[in-house]
Amino acid sequence: MKNIKIAHDPKTNLYMASAQDFRGYSTSKILVDGKEVQNPMNSPYIIFKELPEIVTYQSTGKRPYGYINTIGQKITDHEYTSLQNRVTQNAYYDDDAEEWTFKSVEDEVAHVRFKREWSRHYTEETTEELIQIEVIHHPVSDTPEITPMYLESGTIFDTMCIYNCNSAALFVKRCEERGLTKGKHENEKGFTYWLNHQDNYRFAKLGGNYCTSDIESAQFKSHRKGSYEELKNVHSENINRIDTIIDRFIAKRNKESLSDETLGGVITTMYGIKSRLSGIQANAKTRSSYNALCNFLQDEITKLEKISIKK
Repeated sequence: MKNIKIAHDPKTNLYMASAQDFRGYSTSKILVDGKEVQNPMNSPYIIFKELPEIVTYQSTGKRPYGYINTIGQKITDHEYTSLQNRVTQNAYYDDDAEEWTFKSVEDEVAHVRFKREWSRHYTEETTEELIQIEVIHHPVSDTPEITPMYLESGTIFDTMCIYNCNSAALFVKRCEERGLTKGKHENEKGFTYWLNHQDNYRFAKLGGNYCTSDIESAQFKSHRKGSYEELKNVHSENINRIDTIIDRFIAKRNKESLSDETLGGVITTMYGIKSRLSGIQANAKTRSSYNALCNFLQDEITKLEKISIKK
């Protein structure tokens, strides 16, 4: 069974295939749901609004079917063989000379007339073969740092992605997502972060303290190629590295402002748990529960931090 690839673009909900795969010839053509595919603009791709249900390969050719004489009479192969045996009953075939040798001129003339009168008859035959459809699903990225390769390579059947992450920009983004206030020093608005430029983290601060060395030693993963799920996990690991740094500085601030037996100690302990949790590699089956637990811990920590700031 032949195989044909069709790519699905979730953004447009359209189906695309290579025009080369649907190209027809003088004796063959590809049918989609019983109709020949048209490509009047000679586009390299064929676009479908819906996934084709049935794709078939139809070919037309001539098949030998008996013999026909000069007046249109048709006979089967068996009948032709019988006639030929009668005409050549008084002759023998010389394998060396590769020709018939007859006992008389009359027998030879009869054989010549027989060969002239009868010729091979062909009938036109059309066959159809079902084609297996392989649907290639394009990945959809909800993360700006992950780009599906088919958008850049122009290869509609490419399912790999590219990951490009600027750790400094991700640091700022994560600080803002966690509600940190931009500022060089700690203030009444809460815990602060500082970064001069989002293209590098020189002189980066958390809570008024420099954290440049912490970011540099975090070993962020930047540019790489892989499946969407693989790169999504890489991005989650980078976020966890930033969260660990932020958590460490917040825990340090809380520990300095409150004793271990009070609220600050509880917050510090919870950050320690979250830091250890971030080092665990969750698989595909446990990823949802893992993320839910991390979010729960962070929500509870945020609540306690608000209480500690009020104190």
